[in-house]
Amino acid sequence: MLVIIERLVIVGVVHGQQSCIDEVRRAIEEQRPEVVAIELPPNFPGSTVGEIDDAMQRISSNYRTFFNTVKSIGLPGKYADKLEDLALGLALQGFEFLAAIESAKNIGARVEFIDMKRDKIFREFMAETMANLFEKPVELFPGFSLPPVRLPGFSTISQIIASTLGEWRDMFNMLSTIYAQKDYKVLLRMIEPYLKKMDENPVLRDVLVEHRNRFMAEKLLDLLKSSTGKVLLVTGFGHVDGIKQILNEQLGNHA
Repeated sequence: MLVIIERLVIVGVVHGQQSCIDEVRRAIEEQRPEVVAIELPPNFPGSTVGEIDDAMQRISSNYRTFFNTVKSIGLPGKYADKLEDLALGLALQGFEFLAAIESAKNIGARVEFIDMKRDKIFREFMAETMANLFEKPVELFPGFSLPPVRLPGFSTISQIIASTLGEWRDMFNMLSTIYAQKDYKVLLRMIEPYLKKMDENPVLRDVLVEHRNRFMAEKLLDLLKSSTGKVLLVTGFGHVDGIKQILNEQLGNHA
């Protein structure tokens, strides 16, 4: 997903997906930005993996060998292949960012990490989650209150467990399908319904997506003000539309 807003180029990725790693490299080489902004926290060490392609090949080879062994002892190929795609995708998480750092270095672009610190995201996520669990606090004694938990009934708990197991199954099938996809354009079409499903969860939407969208959009505006060339952002697919909307509002665009 490549979006252009004035001097800003946004490249949307699925973390750890090979076609996205390739797309990041291609976009940076073609756009040749002055600044490459990355969805990483400011305290990220910024080191690169030497010979990224060799590292990815080594990881792929190790997983291929492992799952070939698993198939040889009886696991059906269709399950082993899905597990291999998923395991490999998870193992390559973050390589799209490492590739962006490496590509930026190759063209002499400045690299900026513009996401929130991970500990801040975690604290806000937990605060939002707890707020959804508790009702009004009960004052045990002056100055000390204990918020009561809304305990669900047994039937509700059973429904939650069944729903959770179903969601885990659907998530596994979705992720293994995504990581098996080799075509970036096909991946763009596949990812849309899953992004919409993620928006249905208010905690995920508010803390992990929308709050960070606003934070990163402000950082991007600062980078646009302090530079004269292109700014290219590498971020997850789930952030693209939100950041685009915020920046269009701030820059007075309506595209």
